[in-house]
Amino acid sequence: MGWLGKKNGELLGLLTLNGFGCFVTIDKNLKYQQNLSKFDIIVVILNGF
Repeated sequence: MGWLGKKNGELLGLLTLNGFGCFVTIDKNLKYQQNLSKFDIIVVILNGF
């Protein structure tokens, strides 16, 4: 989709605008870096060992 290199905030906006319902990431700091409540999307943060 040509989204390579997009930063988290811009990526979340693009996902929302394009009808995606869920965003899966391993970025544990995302919830501190972005105001996730302003995006109408489910964010899943995977926690691996």
